Amino acid sequence: LSGSVGIALRLRGMEHGGKIDVEIELWVTEKLPVPSFKSGVNARSAVNNRLDKLLGRIPGSHRRSGTKGTYQVFVELKNVPMDIEGASRVQDAIVTSIGGIEQWG
Repeated sequence: LSGSVGIALRLRGMEHGGKIDVEIELWVTEKLPVPSFKSGVNARSAVNNRLDKLLGRIPGSHRRSGTKGTYQVFVELKNVPMDIEGASRVQDAIVTSIGGIEQWG
């Protein structure tokens, strides 16, 4: 990965049963890497569509757009177990999201 995507991870309230909600914030630290589009709006839309498709295979995931900088997105994961399976799911969401953003470069 290029290092041009920043990331912040937030854990939301723990529910009974040892599950939590996780919010992953990602932002582009440089120019949005979608050279085939003339408009930033079209580039953001293309990246969002790509992320929706990629994240669709990760259970309990949902993408929501941000409003800061060149490009910001939030990936929410619901009911993540506090075990190796949950950690793997979070890792998969992070790697998938970064790859989906950087793929256009």
